Amino acid sequence: MTNIVFLDRYSLCDRDLSLIESLGRYTAYDDTPRDKVAERLADADVAIANKVLIDGQTMRRLPRLKLICVAATGMNNIDLDTAAELGIEVRNAVGYSTYSVAETTLCSALALMREAVYFDEYFKSGRYAAAERMFCYDRPTRQLRGRNWGIIGLGNIGREVARLATAFGCRVSYFSTSGAKREEEYPQLPLGELLAGSDIVSIHSPLNDRTRGLIGREELSAMKPAAILINVARGGIVESSPGKRRPTLRLCGRIFHPFVHGAIIARGLSAMLAPMQGYGRCPRHAGGLPLRGRCRPTLRTCQLTLS
Repeated sequence: MTNIVFLDRYSLCDRDLSLIESLGRYTAYDDTPRDKVAERLADADVAIANKVLIDGQTMRRLPRLKLICVAATGMNNIDLDTAAELGIEVRNAVGYSTYSVAETTLCSALALMREAVYFDEYFKSGRYAAAERMFCYDRPTRQLRGRNWGIIGLGNIGREVARLATAFGCRVSYFSTSGAKREEEYPQLPLGELLAGSDIVSIHSPLNDRTRGLIGREELSAMKPAAILINVARGGIVESSPGKRRPTLRLCGRIFHPFVHGAIIARGLSAMLAPMQGYGRCPRHAGGLPLRGRCRPTLRTCQLTLS
């Protein structure tokens, strides 16, 4: 009988996984620390993981392992080169979060352009009711229509964001992180040109050798002072500078040091990663959390591979 081990079952919330359970001898762990991965996969033929790291060293200790199912789209937590060398098949859940991440991207842009978080707090705190004047101009607001929206990575999610942004009246262009040239309805631009001309830039590419540190000090400095950067991909695509002198950027008429503990916290040029001046934290992977359809690709991948 096939031994199936799910290393971080909590990541799929309380979804029904009875189909996977029926495919073999199934064991699930709520979560798995790094030093327990090899031990828990010792007798596994199939490993299922969402965000648990399975590196090459671990794989070499698992002679029975034949298949790794990633219960998400991104596969940067799996050593793909070693898996290929050892003949271990790796499958991911393609497309399950296309619409939810695209919606999250649009929501982020709208919230930042319209200062929604700030004015929500302004109203709920009672400051609006106590104000002598009807209008508050503490934060200037902007509209999406007529803005230049640059997309880094025009895959399934990037293309859906392009469609939504176009519907809001934005002019969309994109940068291909793979360098591939395709016939698209949106112009393809070099990275520097895209960054310099965009009012909103959203990142939708995988984390790999080509994209790690793709956006750094030089790239940020080339952007418009009031530009918005929304990274709904992997954090490593936007380079941080721990231990080095932090660069200074002037954004929306204010001075910010954007690199703090590996996170960008600048308002205006914002990745919505840390609280600052009224902005709350956007949880990691929140864009892919809606439950509708989340488990179906993982279930289908396991079923097709094992049957």
